[in-house]
Amino acid sequence: MTNLRAITTGPSEASRRRYHSPVRRAQAAATRAAIVAAAAHAFRTRGFARTAVGVIARDAGVSVQTLYDSVGGKHEVLLAVLNQIDGSHFPTVMTAVAESRGPSEAIDAWVGGLRTYMETNAPLVRAALEAGDVAARGMVAEGHARHLDGAVRLVRCIGELGGLPNGVDEDEAALAVAIATVDSSWYFAVDTGGKTWDEAEVIFANTVARILLGPRAISANCA
Repeated sequence: MTNLRAITTGPSEASRRRYHSPVRRAQAAATRAAIVAAAAHAFRTRGFARTAVGVIARDAGVSVQTLYDSVGGKHEVLLAVLNQIDGSHFPTVMTAVAESRGPSEAIDAWVGGLRTYMETNAPLVRAALEAGDVAARGMVAEGHARHLDGAVRLVRCIGELGGLPNGVDEDEAALAVAIATVDSSWYFAVDTGGKTWDEAEVIFANTVARILLGPRAISANCA
């Protein structure tokens, strides 16, 4: 006997779900992107503490529940924002380092990239540093791991350019550079030290140059 139900009902529910899944994934990605973009703008203009989840949802054109379902709470949204920024900013910086013609130029490219990141994203980075919960500590740890990786790649590049003095331990040098230029050091220089961002950039470039090139070395920008 012919199965009329199979003929008249069309594709199964599972088939319909599979058929629509690429569309749904695209919609989910677009929703997440809108939330992250709205959050980045709100955090930069209002500050992290003064930005309510409802404000982000409104600016993204979604409900609060959709925001939670798509990204998570406010700290998870902050992490998503920082991850997106890191993913677009630091590869560009490391490309500039790799294309440098000399050790001092590589140092200036790396420190300049850090300065741009720290200055432009100050409300976001400060929020991650000041928040005390597990999610925030995870964000900071991830950021510091990326920072150390960047320092390792900088040292390796300078070594390939012949800039490292004989006997320098590359791992120790990279750790020293990462510690000297970590995010909290930039904000200490600006907030407590009273330095402008331009002045802080020169200080950190010279510090890195002395760590990697020798005690009398200075940044190419100061030569």
